[in-house]
Amino acid sequence: MRNKHSRQKRLKVVILGEENVGKTTLVHQLSPGATSVENTDSDGTSVTVGYDLGKIEVGGYQLHLFGTPGQSRFKMTRHIVSEGADFGILLIDGETMSSQGMSDRAKGLEKELIGRKAPYLICINKMNTSLFSREEIQCKFSLPVHFISAKTGDGIEALKKSLQMLIEQHTPVAVTV
Repeated sequence: MRNKHSRQKRLKVVILGEENVGKTTLVHQLSPGATSVENTDSDGTSVTVGYDLGKIEVGGYQLHLFGTPGQSRFKMTRHIVSEGADFGILLIDGETMSSQGMSDRAKGLEKELIGRKAPYLICINKMNTSLFSREEIQCKFSLPVHFISAKTGDGIEALKKSLQMLIEQHTPVAVTV
């Protein structure tokens, strides 16, 4: 007899974003037992140099969360970690967002997700320090935007529900006859 976990569909979810946007914090907020591969820079800042790895269950699916490094110098690592992604989360810093919306780097990360044909969600982190209202930010995007605080957990349950809906829309259901 198979156990519960062997029947679950396992999916890979990559979290992309620029450096210091909160990817590691988000992975740990979603999966408190997550593991991170980090290094401390000379200024004392922790930098993800490998990836963050967490696991959660959402709607009967086992999600393997991979937080990718945000610095440009780790592009190859990000590319390797993102390989085979079923879904993505593009995390954008609400604090440093410009009146134009996403930075060119964030647009490049979005193109990576589109190129991988991975359905994705857009999340704005650090909304408590943003210069723009939610309405002003939403107008800059063609997809619905999720407003979260990876640090406090605000918006995380809504993010999980949206992720479940995205998965259900894009994951074929097995039918047995």
